[in-house]
Amino acid sequence: GAYLFDERYTMESYDYTVAVPPLVSTRQTNKAWALFGSVNYEVTPELKLRAGLRYTNDKKTLATTGKVIDTAGTSAETDDNKVNWDVSGTYSLSRDTNLYARVATGFRAASIYPADGFGAQSKARPENVTSFELGIKSDFWQRRARLSANVFSYKVKDQQLTAVGSTSNTNTLLNASKATGQGFEINLDLLPTENLMLTLGASYNDTKIKDASLSDLRPGSGAIPIGTPDGQGRYSLYGNPLPNAPKWIANMTARYGVPLADGSEVFVYT
Repeated sequence: GAYLFDERYTMESYDYTVAVPPLVSTRQTNKAWALFGSVNYEVTPELKLRAGLRYTNDKKTLATTGKVIDTAGTSAETDDNKVNWDVSGTYSLSRDTNLYARVATGFRAASIYPADGFGAQSKARPENVTSFELGIKSDFWQRRARLSANVFSYKVKDQQLTAVGSTSNTNTLLNASKATGQGFEINLDLLPTENLMLTLGASYNDTKIKDASLSDLRPGSGAIPIGTPDGQGRYSLYGNPLPNAPKWIANMTARYGVPLADGSEVFVYT
């Protein structure tokens, strides 16, 4: 298959604290395309293999005009390309139970954040990830219940991060040379009656930033950083968890539906 992406946007901002608000305008374009394909092979009736390949090209341009902090420039370009792959296998233990394993690589193109009145322009290098997953899926209770569970591990090279705030109201893109994560997931779907469906889920995700050179100033929100600052007041981010990656997650849902004569349905979901 093929994938095409073409995005163009303009962002404008004004400073209304002065009589004649100055205009800051940023224009960015992002053009990307990709070619991808996969092959499936049945080794035995129980064992099936799959392999996939993808080539991606991603280009961005950005330019800012107006009164901004221009110490890092007001324009930038990126041109990235990458070949990614994945290999997976599924083994049927029985008609209702499958084991699976997958190894895959992923890619995120470079990012640019524009200069503004609070901070300089910043850019993050491309991000690459390699992930490993092993799991099981099983139907039981006359196929009115399904249990799925997996363990996973991943390594990220040049993880893209955003430093927010610090001593000024600005965002700065940066890279962590290495980040890791590992954990497990478990989900249970139940259909006690034809109208009622219940789901239960839980996951554990242990993530860490592993870049001894990465540091940042104390956030301006008043949060208390862990550790001791260096001579410039910067705190090491080594060993910190990735942002927006809680260690534990649990969820539960319930859905009760009543079919109507005209083919529609009335349902309650929580």
